[in-house]
Amino acid sequence: MMVKKPSTTSGTTAAEEFTSIGTMTAKQFKAARAWLDLSQQDLATETLVGRRAIQEFELGNRDPQPRTLRDLREALEKRGVKFLFIGGRAVGIVVSERIEGPAGRK
Repeated sequence: MMVKKPSTTSGTTAAEEFTSIGTMTAKQFKAARAWLDLSQQDLATETLVGRRAIQEFELGNRDPQPRTLRDLREALEKRGVKFLFIGGRAVGIVVSERIEGPAGRK
């Protein structure tokens, strides 16, 4: 996926490519969870991450451990969420196909 971004040094535009390489931010996580209509408790139950830890991450009060971030991200990616980055900077999410969760819920 390509996006055109104005160059900071000239009036031309430079195409930069979205990647999925980067650290998921709290805003991306919260947007993805909301888009999929998953409660904090739904995700906590599926990932075995405490609901309070999810809440604190979304509020920006806590930086989860790398393993916790991985588990949360994988649970959302299984449902078709892609986290977008440009140059390592988080820029959004895109949801392709909704895949059923473990409880058969879409």
